[in-house]
Amino acid sequence: MDVVTCIAGKIGELLVEPIGRQIGHFIHYTSNTVKLQEQVKILEGVRDDLQVSVDAAKRNGEVIRKEVQNWISMVDGILSEANKLLGKASKVRFHNLASRYQLSRKAEEKTMEIEKQKNEGKFDRVSNPAPPPPLLFPSQEDIVIFKSRERQVEEIMEALKDNKINFIGIYGMGGVGKTTLVKEVVKRAQEDMLFPSIAMVVVSQTIDVKKIQDHIAESLGLKLDEVNEQNRVSRLLARLKEENKVLIILDDIWARLDLATVGIPLGHDHGGCKIIVTTRRKQVCDTMVDTRSETAKVIPINILSEKESWVLLKKNAGAEIESLTLNSFAKDILRECGGLPIALVTVGRAMRGRDPDEWQEAVRELRKSQPETIEGMDEDVYRCLQFSYTYLKDKKAKKVFKLCCLFPEDFNIPIEDLDARRSAHSIIKNLKDSFLLLGSDEEGCVKMHDVVRDVALSMASDYFRWCQKLEDWPDMEEMKRYTGISIMQNEVSQFPDAWDCPNLKILLMHIEKTRLREEAIYIPATVLTGMKALQVFDRRDSSRNRFLAHFLRSLELGFSQLTNLRTLMLQYYYIVDTTPIGELKMLEILSLKNCTFRKPFNTIGKLTNLRLLDVEFSSPHGDSSSKFPINAMSTLSRLEELYFLSFDMLRPTDFENPYNFYRINAFLSQVEGSNYLGLCGEFGGGSNITVSSLVCMKPLMPRTNFLYLDSLEELKNINPCLLLGGLDALKILVIVNCPSFAYLINAEEFLGRYALLPELERLCFQDLDTFKALCNGELPPGTSLSMRKLKYLAFFRCPELLNIFTLPNPQQEFEQLQVPEEKGMKNIAKGPTEQLQLPKLQIVCINGCQKLRVIFPASIAQGLEQLKELELEDCDELEAIVAEREEEEKRIDKVVFSQLIRIRLYKLHNLKAFCMDSLTLKWPFLEELSVDSCPKMKTFAASDGNQITPKLKEIKINANYIKFNGTNLNAIMKYHNKEKVRTVLSF
Repeated sequence: MDVVTCIAGKIGELLVEPIGRQIGHFIHYTSNTVKLQEQVKILEGVRDDLQVSVDAAKRNGEVIRKEVQNWISMVDGILSEANKLLGKASKVRFHNLASRYQLSRKAEEKTMEIEKQKNEGKFDRVSNPAPPPPLLFPSQEDIVIFKSRERQVEEIMEALKDNKINFIGIYGMGGVGKTTLVKEVVKRAQEDMLFPSIAMVVVSQTIDVKKIQDHIAESLGLKLDEVNEQNRVSRLLARLKEENKVLIILDDIWARLDLATVGIPLGHDHGGCKIIVTTRRKQVCDTMVDTRSETAKVIPINILSEKESWVLLKKNAGAEIESLTLNSFAKDILRECGGLPIALVTVGRAMRGRDPDEWQEAVRELRKSQPETIEGMDEDVYRCLQFSYTYLKDKKAKKVFKLCCLFPEDFNIPIEDLDARRSAHSIIKNLKDSFLLLGSDEEGCVKMHDVVRDVALSMASDYFRWCQKLEDWPDMEEMKRYTGISIMQNEVSQFPDAWDCPNLKILLMHIEKTRLREEAIYIPATVLTGMKALQVFDRRDSSRNRFLAHFLRSLELGFSQLTNLRTLMLQYYYIVDTTPIGELKMLEILSLKNCTFRKPFNTIGKLTNLRLLDVEFSSPHGDSSSKFPINAMSTLSRLEELYFLSFDMLRPTDFENPYNFYRINAFLSQVEGSNYLGLCGEFGGGSNITVSSLVCMKPLMPRTNFLYLDSLEELKNINPCLLLGGLDALKILVIVNCPSFAYLINAEEFLGRYALLPELERLCFQDLDTFKALCNGELPPGTSLSMRKLKYLAFFRCPELLNIFTLPNPQQEFEQLQVPEEKGMKNIAKGPTEQLQLPKLQIVCINGCQKLRVIFPASIAQGLEQLKELELEDCDELEAIVAEREEEEKRIDKVVFSQLIRIRLYKLHNLKAFCMDSLTLKWPFLEELSVDSCPKMKTFAASDGNQITPKLKEIKINANYIKFNGTNLNAIMKYHNKEKVRTVLSF
């Protein structure tokens, strides 16, 4: 009986408890919903705070951690469910007991879930550092890889794949093409995904171990903050041994480099590290490793054959050299160039378009030239480069060319630092076209080939002096004769009291912070008294440290001696007194970037010849009176360019908000007479800038060439800018991270007759979460968005973008289309595609567009008259590149890609064919076809007889190079799908 009673009691307890909870759901209905509301607000706050950190990390290029992404996604779902629940609770009636019970129970459960997620949303860090960017080079489209070089490229590639070989030495005389060859190897190694990490360092004549270490570490995503040399070596060595595969390229080595002192593993302990070295002398390789061992391979790079030399000369001088009037002279020049690519290219470009008399004179000039002796350089190279310089028609171009040799080897030379600012870009283009300057991977910069620089330094040695790795000052008597002196990347510890250089016009002083000192370098004011002819003084510090305050305090007093100074550049300095700078009446360019001012720059108004003022990232010291005065700038009527970080740099008049635009309005009123003023700056704190405040920029809008809109939260389209001033002169438009931006143009706001953006050449959209299309409807009659000068159109991370063109739309004439990772885009164009024409389009790069099924409808494809490059990657649903649409009224039988040279198809898992319809396809100039990771592509076109590719000689399919002699492409695709072959095949 006791047992039964006990069991019954226990059952009663179990029954009462659920009943109590159920009654509690009725009783606590209101408190449960209120508590849920409170917890929703708290969780929303936690999520929003985390999102701010995530957005900041994204702007810094960092990678958001997966757990953070998952938490935000999960919380968004929970909050959505909770808000729906609260919405239902607000509508339920009192007498609806069943609904109140259900909602109260769910509210309690959801509250508990929110409390749990709230605690889990605390992360030590939201992101990881971004992986190092891939090694990229400026476009080498003018470079020709000849058969002799192709064999050497293949030999190097085989060595890279050979597990026994860890050292590859490439040697040959200066100008023979070693670096060009290595860049081609890097390109192929990246395409074949041989190495996750590739580092390339230009070593040059003066070995800088720290620079080499930093470049390699950067490619690995490693920061070497240690000062101690041995610690740096140990950390780099340990990291390189951890890497499964890494390729290190040491370019242009002149003497033995002890790899152990850098931290590069070699021999049996190399791990997955492979090394490529380029040098002018084989002996350098011999001193670094045992080149006879099976772990090393040394490859000589010889001069080009006569046939290859003729092809290269013809490419650069023009086909006219085949004519009877020029042929004999061209062959004489060919012999003088000695089979060296750099000589053939520079001379060929110098002679392009010249008449027979000039060709005859060129032969005489080359033969009588007396070359200087430079180590590792063939005399023919010197003669040819000297000739190319002599044949420059523009005297300013010659001046800029010699000025470039004052910068260190492999230096990214800022174009804006060069002379003749107004015509600098045309001069640079002239020099690049002549191959005397090269492009750079850093925007706004150029480089000089090491061989060209050696020749330039030799030619300018009578009046230019470049000093390297100085620790003590050079002989003063010797320095007197120079008109230009460069003391960049040096470690001098003190300067002379006086410096007698009466002819000196250019002085570049970029002093390194050395391991031997942390204190300021004292430079007495008297050092400037002996250089009264000085026109350019560039004194910038690389340490980014304010420790040079004492130096500036005394040096400023010496500025009064420099009455001929045209350009003054100071960086990272504490400027005690700006008065002496205001006395430099001839000054045209003044750059005080990253400087701190002790006193207001009230004397700036005296600089009436000033054309450029750069105070970007500069700041006042002390109270607000140290800021730039507006009124003092009223006389700067010749000012063309003004660079600053924020409006806080301009002293306020009546306003306290540091980001309002009224200050610049006041400033504009002071320079109303200016004919050239352009304004560049980054206006921080986007949330503080309203679209309505743009009205004060109205005076600038009609003459704005470049407009960059970033983090404007209210901006929905560019109509405010258009209505303010028309943007009739705008050439470049970039819109980034504007969360409300939906359309480029809102058609509903235009009532009059407008030609919108008539001069626009480049248009870029990036990180726009709500951007849908260029225009939200049809523009009214008389208003057009033709953009006939548009050459470049790009979209980056615009998830709501469904199509690029909303038709009907006029003919588009842009040259380059870039669309990466637009996962929601389904079509290139919306509407009847017969109306869309792209006759100027030359380059198309599309990747990561997961919903795109067809790239070009046949009606668009037949009008791609100028298309040269087509690159498609990682588009999961893509089935065909060209396809007919059922709604197209006009039947299309043939599509001719008359200029297409290169097609690259990669990771297109559903691609079935280039075209599935029975169209005749012609590619008369197609030379390169690469198909990789496209498993369903078993045919290239619908029928066997409709592909015409007369110039295609080789095809790359999944890393297999397949020779092609005219057999239709379908046969190759079918054969490849049956069997994967790793050797060269012939058809």
